[in-house]
Amino acid sequence: MKKEPVQISIIIPCKDAEHQIASCLSSLLQQKTSISYEIIIIDNNSNDNSYRNLQSLAKKNEKIIISKEQKSGSPAARNHGAQLARGNILAFTDVDCEFEENWIHRIVQPLLSNKTHAPIGATHGQTISKLPIDRKMNLWERYLDNLFFEFDKQRFNAYFLPWGPTCNLAVRKDVFFAVGMFDENFTSAAYDIDLCWRLLYSGWALQHTSDAVVYHERRSSLLALLRQWENYFACNFSMFREYRKQKENPWKIEPCHPIKDFFRLSYEMFRGLRYIEHKSPLNIFIKLSFFLGISRCIYSNLKPQNSLAASRMGQLDIVEKLLPNQYKNIYKQWWWWIDPNSSIKEPILLRKNRTTMELSAMPADLC
Repeated sequence: MKKEPVQISIIIPCKDAEHQIASCLSSLLQQKTSISYEIIIIDNNSNDNSYRNLQSLAKKNEKIIISKEQKSGSPAARNHGAQLARGNILAFTDVDCEFEENWIHRIVQPLLSNKTHAPIGATHGQTISKLPIDRKMNLWERYLDNLFFEFDKQRFNAYFLPWGPTCNLAVRKDVFFAVGMFDENFTSAAYDIDLCWRLLYSGWALQHTSDAVVYHERRSSLLALLRQWENYFACNFSMFREYRKQKENPWKIEPCHPIKDFFRLSYEMFRGLRYIEHKSPLNIFIKLSFFLGISRCIYSNLKPQNSLAASRMGQLDIVEKLLPNQYKNIYKQWWWWIDPNSSIKEPILLRKNRTTMELSAMPADLC
């Protein structure tokens, strides 16, 4: 039987999530939207009953498509899902998430009806901690809520270019494949930042859609949180070292001596932790995970995929061909994205000069 065409493919990696699958899928299947969509869930070597539960759920609803990916890591599972996708837009999220009832409509709307005429390649929404509603938050839950609230804000401020997390990210499928998909060497972090930056380097704009809301479950213990942030720092440090090699890099660090570069980049990343404004004794563990992460990156010799080097420099003809004509001759001078503080109905396009790092609004005659 021929399947109905779909506009959106929602892609979710799954590993040992037998107790979270049902609530995630229920939230997606109850979406209020006229946009046709499918849900692709990729099991990534689960050791529990996750795949068996997925098989049962897929039999009950034809929107649900399941598959397996043997290579460990969320980016490999997400890339696998993208290759199965029938929609022209790929929406990425996590199995421990739940969604506002109009999330699908709002996360993809800027890609379907562009109000800026800018080459929008991806959109990302607002991520909120999933917390109990039947009681008050305990001290641990309150700490996590504050920590990740500030972590979510820093996507616009702490680094030199914005990015969107893969728990709440939608990307044009043709652009996603053109820039080379996710870097599978970053098995647990940084691959979302890297993808967004490759889009920006290639001339595509990124839009923040604040009313596309996802509720994300947080780590339940201090040890789990430390492991998560250690992964963040290990993968981010490796990724930043790669971008440091370019003339236009996060902190204008000119490549010189490898040891000097290492300490300079470590110092700049550590200074970036200033965005954690919420004061708590537990913040010392976040700083501890920073040093553990960098040590692991060096010890394991974690490096990005070499095959994506040209994509990180924005030097892919296949991507340039997809750009609107008025942007093809100027995109190597600028990065651009939608101002996250502008209204959704009247978005403002910002641009950042790649040489001077000056930030300004895009002239109306070009938009």
